Amino acid sequence: MKAILVIVIFTLSLLSVAAETSPARGWIVKNDCKIIINGTSNVNNFTCKVDRYSHADNLIILEKSGRNYLFSQNRIVFDSRQFDCGLPLMTKDFQQVLRAKENPEITISFISLSRLPCDSCVEDFIDGVVSITIAGVSKETVVNFSVKPKLDGTKILVGNHEFNFCDFGLEAPSKFMGIIQVENQLSVMFSLELQELALK
Repeated sequence: MKAILVIVIFTLSLLSVAAETSPARGWIVKNDCKIIINGTSNVNNFTCKVDRYSHADNLIILEKSGRNYLFSQNRIVFDSRQFDCGLPLMTKDFQQVLRAKENPEITISFISLSRLPCDSCVEDFIDGVVSITIAGVSKETVVNFSVKPKLDGTKILVGNHEFNFCDFGLEAPSKFMGIIQVENQLSVMFSLELQELALK
């Protein structure tokens, strides 16, 4: 009788561990993704962006009992050499500021979500933790995500956070395009189109 009880407890513990580590949700990252960096200067605001995504990546999260949802596949990588600021000289200066030749990757690593997105909501807001790497330097922060469904069944996830150039070991250019003084603060916004991934 004791042996049967031990076997039952052992089996239940295995099932519990499997339930905790089984994939809870997954998405395919589509091509319609962008990263936008907004800044200010003594003349005007400026916007530089990468508005295409050519990688084949998935985001997969695991459910942890009593905790946040943790990602097992989590990296989104943009090419900083593709930043476009609208003017060739400004684009060149901005890529130099980001050290794009030495560090061509801007990485967004998703660490956790406070909960899963709502499938029936017109717009949902979820807190999450991400690590953003620019010029080889990573900065971990909490981001409030907006999630909106599209008619084709995909979702648009948008995150935005304020940083300083110095957070990534960078210096705000003292002379942008030769004459413009750029402020230290910048806003990093990313928009991802996600398609539900069927998980076994």
